[in-house]
Amino acid sequence: MPTRPLRLGQSLVKAGRLEERHLRTALDEQRGSGRRLGDILVKRGYVDDKTVSRSLAAQLSLPFAEGPLTPEAEALELVDATLARARAILPLSATARTLRLAVSDPPDHETLQELRLSSVRHVEPFVAAPSTIAEGIRTAYDG
Repeated sequence: MPTRPLRLGQSLVKAGRLEERHLRTALDEQRGSGRRLGDILVKRGYVDDKTVSRSLAAQLSLPFAEGPLTPEAEALELVDATLARARAILPLSATARTLRLAVSDPPDHETLQELRLSSVRHVEPFVAAPSTIAEGIRTAYDG
């Protein structure tokens, strides 16, 4: 019988990246605020965004994009800078059929679908830390 994947907080505790008491505190805050657990853990300083993103990638069986991210010019032409900033995404590479994309919120299926339609390509998401994506956006679109 297949085992159920661990939730984000449980996987961080099991990996020794988060203390159980910190998880309980963050879960209490989440119930009251409705915010994402990973955001709360990072804001409270219990873990960094890279640790959360790496755990999320493992949980979802998606590749993790290590920084610094250096997108190809062809990929940048497929995603408007305003959209990239608003959705915290960064195009990495593109072929005639595929767009590889760094995302900080992989469950955001609306953004992935929007890019599938606008680029007319299959979108392959790679999970990356929000800070890594923000730096990549600054370098690629502003610098």
